[in-house]
Amino acid sequence: MTSTSPARGRRSALAVFNRLALAVAGAVLLLGGGWLALTGAVPGARLPDGWPGPPRHATLLDRGALGELRAHDWWLPTALGAAAALTLLFAVWCAGQLGGGGRASAPLMAPSGSVRTDAVADALALRAGAVPGVDRCRCRVRARRGGSLRVDLVLRLDPYVTPDTVLPALRRLVAEAETAAAPCTVRASARITAQRHRATHVR
Repeated sequence: MTSTSPARGRRSALAVFNRLALAVAGAVLLLGGGWLALTGAVPGARLPDGWPGPPRHATLLDRGALGELRAHDWWLPTALGAAAALTLLFAVWCAGQLGGGGRASAPLMAPSGSVRTDAVADALALRAGAVPGVDRCRCRVRARRGGSLRVDLVLRLDPYVTPDTVLPALRRLVAEAETAAAPCTVRASARITAQRHRATHVR
């Protein structure tokens, strides 16, 4: 029986991605800046032979070319759409960095007391994974406004085990969680899948 918390896995993967992206960007900027500082030359003059290069005193987009683009009807909607899409992607990335999907903690009855939803998810996944007949369990807990907790359980059962066998234990587990999470109310849902078993072949 195993139990995992998807929130912890997402945080670990996000932290690894952020560190890797920062390391790659930092290495590229450091190497490029050091190369330019040591050589003291224009980057275009250091390109290998045969590489296409811009002519001297050339610009990326001169006024004439920019005027031709602005003359087209599709230019303004395309520029505005691209800017809006980039802004939306940046906003989604920032929301992911801040840990969206609900608040990260829930209040307790103790004064100024709170508990992290990740800790609740880990505890519930461990308890649900220990139920006889459960092969694996994942749990996600989200704190909602109004003092409620949303608990999503994903369970995989052992072969030949039916959902009716584990549902009573899961109901008792959710009731204990609601008692422990007071004054918060708990709304739980469970998605149960059965583990496939290989048929026995007799020769």
